[in-house]
Amino acid sequence: MATEESWLAEGERKKRTTWHTIETFRPADIKVIEDTVTKGALIRVDGTLRIDAYGKDGCTRYSAKVVP
Repeated sequence: MATEESWLAEGERKKRTTWHTIETFRPADIKVIEDTVTKGALIRVDGTLRIDAYGKDGCTRYSAKVVP
């Protein structure tokens, strides 16, 4: 899922897109998403933000997910 924000900076319109990972394993959720959600569709996601940490190349990396 992507969210977009925009603002005015020094008289110039700026925008930024942020990509979010949505995770669900509920069969009913998966069916609705597959059958109805298309690129550009406006959707609402309710859930909890979960931050996972993992190691890669000797560094700790973080991943944020929305989990229903």
